[in-house]
Amino acid sequence: MSYAFNKTMQFDSIQHPFKALFLYIFCALSIIFAPLNKATAELRCQDTFSNPKIRWHSSGGNVAMDFRENLFHFTDWWKKSIVKENLSKDLLSVGIISADPNLTNYNDVPINGKRKLRFNDFDDSGRGPFIFDFVRFVVSAKALRLGIKTADLFEMYQAGLRNEKQEMPDFLKKILGDLSTKDEKKINEKYVDKHTSGDSFKFDKEITKLAKISSAPPEVQKIFKEDLSTMQDALKEALPEYKILDKAYRIKTSGGSKEQPRFWFLLKSEKENEKLIIEFKLMVEPAVELLQPQSDFQTRLRAINEVFWKNAEDPTYGIAISKNHNYSMRRRFKKLISFSETPSDKEKQNIREFLSYIAYHDVGRPVSRQASSANYIKAVQNNPDQFLAIVESVASEYIELVKKLRQQP
Repeated sequence: MSYAFNKTMQFDSIQHPFKALFLYIFCALSIIFAPLNKATAELRCQDTFSNPKIRWHSSGGNVAMDFRENLFHFTDWWKKSIVKENLSKDLLSVGIISADPNLTNYNDVPINGKRKLRFNDFDDSGRGPFIFDFVRFVVSAKALRLGIKTADLFEMYQAGLRNEKQEMPDFLKKILGDLSTKDEKKINEKYVDKHTSGDSFKFDKEITKLAKISSAPPEVQKIFKEDLSTMQDALKEALPEYKILDKAYRIKTSGGSKEQPRFWFLLKSEKENEKLIIEFKLMVEPAVELLQPQSDFQTRLRAINEVFWKNAEDPTYGIAISKNHNYSMRRRFKKLISFSETPSDKEKQNIREFLSYIAYHDVGRPVSRQASSANYIKAVQNNPDQFLAIVESVASEYIELVKKLRQQP
């Protein structure tokens, strides 16, 4: 059983038949008598009667944030619209995909003491069409409004499919340069110090965004109480030399996984003279489930790790499975790659170079590692112009839809 938090009231036409009839009539009349705004009226009515999970909603932010928060909407739209493209079986080949390739989901991740550029948000990953990932990546890049060209991303994506070595941008080389073990330790100490005071977490809504478990909503406290032993056992197995000093929770208010609780543990190893912060993130139904049935949680995450992290084994990353819930266990750390919400011209150029490299390194190359991609790669290479035209057509169609949805009152 999965648990998700949604403050939006879910409309049930069976429990409220008269309300359903009223809204149905209202929608029909709004379409008939508002011809100048017919498209918007139709979208509003579709939204009224849709599954709450796939329903479009405004993030209250910019286009890029709206796009990030509406992954289920995009996935449902894709499933319905891609049929019109009459794609070949080869172009619809299936394998392990990230499902949510956007700027914020690629970071420098400390794995066994070394920083690696990796896709780091597996919430919605799983089995799906390879082409889905590239289309969503293109739309997410376009949503940033930085003048990024689909053809440029496609060129690097093809290099990834061919597994051809590409140079990392200079600014990335500087960030991901050879950090010594001492440097990495200092970075971790600074991150831990920011979030703690002595052997306890700092509870601050603005800086740490952490709160005491005792102050959590009743439903969050219930989950924590039910699953605490599962999380403790996972920590004991993965990090036996560390003892638990404190616990906290936080719930993000934005992004694709907002309103899902995350439980934080402050750990200390006397032997290593080191403190770590480990997070257990509640995992709910992935967006790829809309595309096709998925494997069980453990099998799915193992396959994702194999493709995107090359079977990396680091004790500070793992999973925990309780009777009713699944968790991603992961170390919290200071990310060295970051971009401001209002980037300078120089930073905009860095973002363009970063996404171009990601198209190769983290969107194209993971496809090339999978045996099931052989026919897909061949189909893309045999007719690249046609593939690019399809991607641009589908991406443009969704971007236009988003513009209309953002105009809704």
